[in-house]
Order: sequence, then C-alpha cells, then structure tokens
Amino acid sequence: MEKSEAKTQSRTKYMWDATRLAWIEAPADEIARKQEEPAESTETPSLAARGEPVKGGRAETVDTSEVSYKGAMLRSVAMLVDFVILIVLHALLVVGIVGAESALALYITPIIVLLYFVGFWAWRGQTPGKILIGARVVKANGESIGIGRAFLRYVVFMSYFYAIMYTRGVIPVIMLIMAAVFLFTALNQRKRGVHDLVAGTVVVNTRPPKVVESECEETESEEGPAAQKAA
Repeated sequence: MEKSEAKTQSRTKYMWDATRLAWIEAPADEIARKQEEPAESTETPSLAARGEPVKGGRAETVDTSEVSYKGAMLRSVAMLVDFVILIVLHALLVVGIVGAESALALYITPIIVLLYFVGFWAWRGQTPGKILIGARVVKANGESIGIGRAFLRYVVFMSYFYAIMYTRGVIPVIMLIMAAVFLFTALNQRKRGVHDLVAGTVVVNTRPPKVVESECEETESEEGPAAQKAA
C-alpha cells in the first residue's frame, strides 16, 4: 500500500489553473495531455507547470498556500525599473536624435511611454520590470488583456502621475497621493490598484510556488533489509 502511494505521489505534478489563478495538483499524464493539445485561444497566458516529479528518490510537492497575486511593494520595484528604461529610451531617441528643445520632443515622449506600457501589456502582460519580479497582467479569468483593456489600464495608471504633476511640487500632497495609491493596492484582497479595477485586470505571480522535497521511497528502502532478515 505504501509503495503504491509513493508511486502515485511521484507521478504528481502541478499546473497553472487560469480560472482559479493558482497552482493546482494534477496527474502527470493529464499535464502531458494538456501540453499536447492545441491552444484554444492565443489570449490564454502560457504559464506552464514547472514541478519535477522525482529527483534522487524524493518527491517534490508544491506549497500552494502562497498568494498568487503580486503585492504593491514588488510592483513598485517593477515600476521603477520600467521608468529607468524609459529614461534611457528618452535619452537615446529624443535627446540624442530629435533634440530636447525640439517641438517634436513634446509629442514623441508621451508616445514612447504609451507604446511601452500598452505594447508590453497587450503583447505578453509583462513589461521588463514585471518580468524581473515574476508578474503578469491578465484579465480576472486569466486571459490576455488585449490592446483595448491595456489602453484603458494605461489611462488610469497615468492619471496618478498627472495628478502629481498638477500639485506643482507640493510635497505633502504628492506624498498623500502616492500613499493612497500604494495602500489601496496593498490592502485589498487581490492586490488590485484602481487601474486594475477599472480595466478588470489582476497582477498574478508567474513563478511556481516553493518546492518542498519529501521522502517517497524511504519506506521501500527500509523494508528491504527487514524483509531479508525475516527470510
């Protein structure tokens, strides 16, 4: 009985459920069948199962208690990474080619920012910053958000920064706006900002849960010497 349970455990892997937005336990043969089936829609995010069934006589199980949504702190880090990249792009394309004082610079900069965020969100749900932290923007049902939803999310997202610009450098007001946006995202259950609520999106964790090794054939190895002695 114990041997059969060990073999069943060794055949168990974990796969991403886009409906539940969580990693769920599934037999290895079912995962293989899912991978062989043609995708029904190109909008479904490709979050493949990454758990290896057995390594060196140990079965790897996944701690599914981890939260599947990325919080405000890590998303702030991703945002900083994206803005550093945008600053570099601005320096190369606008300052280096067009010229900072050119009239075109006033139009090119917002276009670059728009194409950067909307393009990455619509294409794969990830800007370089979100790739770094292992996050993806998807619809509430786990599907790709598409261009229209990405643009709506961008408009609300940028409204935070336009609100800060109109404060004309009043530090207490700026801090209040930033704190309100951060706390709203951090304290709600699914870690959704206002831009997520308006666009109907969530930011999910694309990295699999932690893998915990557990003995699966220890009982079998211990039974061997005992059986030999009894014989």
